[in-house]
Amino acid sequence: MPDNSKSTFDRFLERTEKFANILLPVILALVAGLYTYTKHHDDRELQKQQAARDLSQKQYANLTALLPMLVSKDPPTVSAALQVYIEETRKKQTPESLKGVILNIQQTQPEHRAEAQAAVQAAELQSTGKCKSIPGGLFLQVANDQEQLKNGKVLQDLLKSAEGVPPIQGVQRVDAAPQQTQLRYYFNEDNDSEALRIIHYLEALGYKDIQTQDLSSRYLNLGCPPPSTYELWIGSQSPIGRDGKARPALLRPPPVPSPPGVPSP
Repeated sequence: MPDNSKSTFDRFLERTEKFANILLPVILALVAGLYTYTKHHDDRELQKQQAARDLSQKQYANLTALLPMLVSKDPPTVSAALQVYIEETRKKQTPESLKGVILNIQQTQPEHRAEAQAAVQAAELQSTGKCKSIPGGLFLQVANDQEQLKNGKVLQDLLKSAEGVPPIQGVQRVDAAPQQTQLRYYFNEDNDSEALRIIHYLEALGYKDIQTQDLSSRYLNLGCPPPSTYELWIGSQSPIGRDGKARPALLRPPPVPSPPGVPSP
C-alpha cells in the first residue's frame, strides 16, 4: 500500500532532491565551461598585451640604434641605416618617428634620395598594411599541349609524394614556355632553402640546369613579406615524359656526309 504518511512538504523535498541530482552536473559543466572560456579569453588578452609591449621595445631599440646612423655625416653609415630601416619594416618593427628624419634625408642628400624614397614607401606600407595576398605553394606550368598537360599531372603526383616539396597547386598550360626549365619564386633565405630542395628533387627526375628567377620586383610591393610561392616552368628543351621525368626534346638528325668530291647541299 502507498505510504500516505508523508506530508506534502516531504514529497516536495524529495522531488527537489531528484531535480538537484539531475541539474547539478549540468550546472557544474556550465560553470567549468564558462571558467575555461574566460581564462582562455584572458590569456589571449595577456598575449596581445605582451606582443604589443615586445613590439614597442623592438621599435624603441631600432630608434636608438638607427637615429645616430641616419644623422651621421658618413654616407656609407647613412646608406646602411636606410637599408636596415627597410628590412625592419618587413617585420613592422620600425618606429614612425624616424619617418621625418628620412624625409629630410630625401630632400637634402641627393646621393641617398633613392634609398630614402624606398624607405618612406616601406614605412607607408608598414602603417597601412596594403600588401597583396599571394597564394603559396608550387604551380606547375607546361607547354600548351594535351600530351604535356597529361604528363604534367604525372609529374604533379610525383612532386606531391616528395618530402619537403611545398603543396602542389595544379598544372596550367602556357602559350610561351621557356627553352630551359625555370623555377620562379620570391627570393629570401627561407624560400631559397625550399627552392633548393625542389631543384634537387627535379634533378633526380632528369631536369638539369634549372634556372631561377626572382619574382619580387615584378609582383611584390616594397616592404611586403615574400610569400612561399613557386612557379615551375617546364622548358621546351626538356619536356615531360609519360613517367613524369624529363625527356630530351626531339632533335633533327645530323646531316648525312656527302661522298668525296660531291659538294654538300
